[in-house]
Amino acid sequence: MLFLWKTPSITAHFPMVFLLLQKVLINAAVDQELLQECDVPLGNPTEADTSRCGRHDTKCSSCIQTLGCQWCSYPIQAKVVGNQHCFPSSLNLTSLCQEGQVMNPCNSMKKIKDEPLSDVNIDKSPEAGDAEFVQLRPQHVHLQLRKGKPFNISLKYRQIKDYPVDLYYLMDLSKSMKNDKDSVAELGSKLAQTMRTLTSQFRLGFGSFVDKIALPFVKMATEKLKLPCKDCEPPYTFRNSLPLTDDDSIFTDMVKNVGVSGNLDSPEGGFDALMQVIVCPDIGWRNVSRKIIILSTDAKYNYAGIGKIAGIIEPHDMKCHLDKNGLYTSGTLLDYPSVAQINAMAKKYQVNIIFAVKDEVERLYQELSKMVDYSSCGVLDKNSLNVVEMVKEQYETISSSLNLTHLIHGPEHLSVRYFTSCKNKDMPVEQTSSCTGIKEGDEVEFLVEITAAGCPENEEKMWIDITTNLENVHIDIDVHCECDCEKPGAPGRMTYSEKCSKSGTYQCGVCDCLDRSYGKKCQCNTDSLDTDIVNEDYLCQYGNETQVCSGQGICQCGQCICNQPSKFDDINGVYCECNHGGCRDPKNKILCSGNGECDCDKCRCHQGWQGTFCECQTDEVCVAPGGVEACSGHGTCNCGKCTCEKKNGISYSGKYCEECRTCQTGRCVKYRDCVQCRLFGMGKLKGSACDKCTIIPEGIESLQGEVDKGAQLCSFVDESNNCEFKFTYLYMPASETYSIKAQSLMECPPGFAVLGLVFGIIGAVVAVGLLTLIIWKIVTSIQDRKEYAKFEEERKKAKWDQQSNPLYQPATSTFPNPSFRN
Repeated sequence: MLFLWKTPSITAHFPMVFLLLQKVLINAAVDQELLQECDVPLGNPTEADTSRCGRHDTKCSSCIQTLGCQWCSYPIQAKVVGNQHCFPSSLNLTSLCQEGQVMNPCNSMKKIKDEPLSDVNIDKSPEAGDAEFVQLRPQHVHLQLRKGKPFNISLKYRQIKDYPVDLYYLMDLSKSMKNDKDSVAELGSKLAQTMRTLTSQFRLGFGSFVDKIALPFVKMATEKLKLPCKDCEPPYTFRNSLPLTDDDSIFTDMVKNVGVSGNLDSPEGGFDALMQVIVCPDIGWRNVSRKIIILSTDAKYNYAGIGKIAGIIEPHDMKCHLDKNGLYTSGTLLDYPSVAQINAMAKKYQVNIIFAVKDEVERLYQELSKMVDYSSCGVLDKNSLNVVEMVKEQYETISSSLNLTHLIHGPEHLSVRYFTSCKNKDMPVEQTSSCTGIKEGDEVEFLVEITAAGCPENEEKMWIDITTNLENVHIDIDVHCECDCEKPGAPGRMTYSEKCSKSGTYQCGVCDCLDRSYGKKCQCNTDSLDTDIVNEDYLCQYGNETQVCSGQGICQCGQCICNQPSKFDDINGVYCECNHGGCRDPKNKILCSGNGECDCDKCRCHQGWQGTFCECQTDEVCVAPGGVEACSGHGTCNCGKCTCEKKNGISYSGKYCEECRTCQTGRCVKYRDCVQCRLFGMGKLKGSACDKCTIIPEGIESLQGEVDKGAQLCSFVDESNNCEFKFTYLYMPASETYSIKAQSLMECPPGFAVLGLVFGIIGAVVAVGLLTLIIWKIVTSIQDRKEYAKFEEERKKAKWDQQSNPLYQPATSTFPNPSFRN
């Protein structure tokens, strides 16, 4: 049996602990190894530690659930005053407790399955049979944890060559994607050939989706269900057209022959299809493979809750519902899956998702990829002609990245943290769950810290699955929540014992009273109080205090009954000396902000947290990777964030206060001119003088990843164009040189738009002219109306003469009748 001493602050000894655990875990005998971490007595405990443990002196389980405390069932009376049972773990109880009666549980781990890592060039040909590919070890362990005490597991990962890849192309086949479908069919063979240059173990599948067959998603008229649009097939939700196959020609023919369809609204049913592809065995996923789904669309997605507008209220059950023809049969019975359900199933089945979308919906799917683990987003160009290059690029990103995630099963009483130096063995470990730039044959080690923050109820089982999205580690967890002497059948344990007035169980050297009974010997009952023993106030006074029950309770039967003034004040303790109200964050009323445990009236924060209410992350998160001082020594760390300061007239900025725009000394200035001329052909050394520079910076799109690795950021403004250029430098211990990387594009202020100004002036003149004409027209119209109104008024008032005009002669006409001419 192996014992390791673990310091209270593991973060101060990461390299030592990491190497020690690595050596132990590699060389130990599998199936028989039991690794333990126990508290070693350090000497005389402080008065505060003694007082803290003394508050849990009535029950063994309460004592061992308090970090730093141990239980003695039968103390040696001559050496222990007051028959105390709960002591600080730092105290050596050899001379204070009877032999074999100390309960001080250890953290322990037993490896159940620990197969060695596979060789990089393992034979994966069909002739090799069902060879097991192992990239992660150990595969299965069992932990026995003590509440609040972290335990560390060493995990190893090695990427092997030619790992099998299953790629399923899931395509939106609404009418708007017809041209893209034709392009994918033509590029299918090229896609397969390109992927086979990356791995020979490659298979390809194809499926398509439209939307639910219900209003308002599709037109429900009979003729529209048969022919939703010209040259279209009837609508459907999802169809598995081609399960995974290694025959490229079948893929090409299938995509060519499948028809497009149509629906009514803009969003599509991609989530329904995506869930079926992930969970259905009919897709043909291999047990051991890198599983990739490419979801190609130009539209938004419908999600959980939207089905209600069609009367579909049943939540998705995350199960497979494909018929023998590969059609999804529950589209009108189950609502769309939620984002959380998609993420949970993708993690469970270890599937990578690539959202290949058109430019107009890129932003939406970029945000979606942030919420789905192991997913990414790329933009398709016109007719999806860049699909091969995009898939290759995304695959290389996926295969070169290592990211550990975990699923906690059972009560949420577990916390998990990851530490690693990735491939840089000479660099100190940092808290991170991911590494980039992983290549075939590279080996990476992680230190996984697991802490049980509480005890499960009713002996619920807890376990963790840690996965790399290829393989996983299964960790079974039990928590020391009960002492062995409290279990039925334990030696010396007696129910209805005479020592407990037949009103309790005698166990672990103390009485565990039944309901409504209390007192050290369960001699009191809440139904009938004996006045002769109610007034034993001296038993309710702590130390030299004169107040009974600390002034926050009443003494009954020599035991304190604490007051409860409000729902936010939880007064407790043997002498009512504790108030959990002092542990509640005034902002959210949560005990210790959920990041610690309330010890009487003060918070004991979990590792990585600090502050009165454990509301702040420790200063360690303010230390740049590879750095020593918090905030690079140029600021203060407040709740895990750097507040940069101005020192000696120099202003600093950046995540770790590592940026300095005005610094004129150091390596930033030393490398500035060479970076400027090498990358941009500008600056003091441009031209032939640039050949004197021995450094060759690497141009990259963004420097954020380099800064996160601990690189120093430098920023300068080019005098000729007033543009800012940035670069980083990072010392590489292996080569004893500096790695210099520069942002490939300068950040320039917006230029002066002369043409825009000219057209703007012309437009302004025209606008003023038009405005003047409009105002003139309005004024003249108003004036004309006034003059006409005046004329009408004067005409009505005029009095005309009624006499005849003497010059007027009426018209006369004579028409003789020919019949009466004579």
